[in-house]
Amino acid sequence: MKQYTTQIMLAKLFGISQPKANLWIHYLMPILAAALKKTDAMPCRNMKDIHLEEAAVFSHDGTERPIQRPKDKKKQKDNYSGKKKAHTCKNNILANSVCEVIFLTPTAEGKKHDKKIADESEYSLPDGSTLLQDTGFLCFECHYSTAD
Repeated sequence: MKQYTTQIMLAKLFGISQPKANLWIHYLMPILAAALKKTDAMPCRNMKDIHLEEAAVFSHDGTERPIQRPKDKKKQKDNYSGKKKAHTCKNNILANSVCEVIFLTPTAEGKKHDKKIADESEYSLPDGSTLLQDTGFLCFECHYSTAD
């Protein structure tokens, strides 16, 4: 699912129709979510629920995935990503040093900047941690907390 493969491509890959691929996706996604949750591999969606105890190296970046062009003019404008020249929605991810995604921000419209999404998410990392980031996050200030 990370590659955002279209349902048409999935259908061709498995030798089924696109509506059948859609049906299987909706059937299997809850099973996948339950398995990820059971193995503690599901990223947290609320920063307040993450309890990081010790300083470490973290990285964050924005992800953008294509969506179907909305019919509503306002939604078209909000979801249009000038960078990708397509209609998209975005999330930022926060990963630890072994590349496990530990936090996934709420989904935002395609035109919203990665830094603005990060600012609204109010990351809180243990004091002494290092946050690796690209130039899209210039002037981003992360909150550091001392372990009590």
